[in-house]
Amino acid sequence: MKLDREQVLERFLTYCGENPQQAGEARQALWEALCHQCAQWVETAAGPRADQWEEALISLAAAKAFYQLTLADGALAPEALTAGEVKIDWAGREQKARALAEEQQRLCGPALLSQEFYCKGV
Repeated sequence: MKLDREQVLERFLTYCGENPQQAGEARQALWEALCHQCAQWVETAAGPRADQWEEALISLAAAKAFYQLTLADGALAPEALTAGEVKIDWAGREQKARALAEEQQRLCGPALLSQEFYCKGV
């Protein structure tokens, strides 16, 4: 199965809330790279009946890309920033992005191959 990269990017932009018209070329290239990498991961992890789960798998790839973006942004920014009564908490954004990605992965569980290895002695 091959996920539509444009649909993954559209869903990703919904999750991250950023405006493509206000972002620079480097930022957009980062978004596209993250969406492409996460779509590839989902395609590799998808099971034999994944075609029936296409919308959910697109959401999973987008959520994983959003989480990767928050990690990259968080590595470059302070954990929190306060100016007067306004506080920006980057760590909270990362936690919410991770929770979104984990929930999407749980929802797609039946469509994904097991990522765990189990060996039982005979």
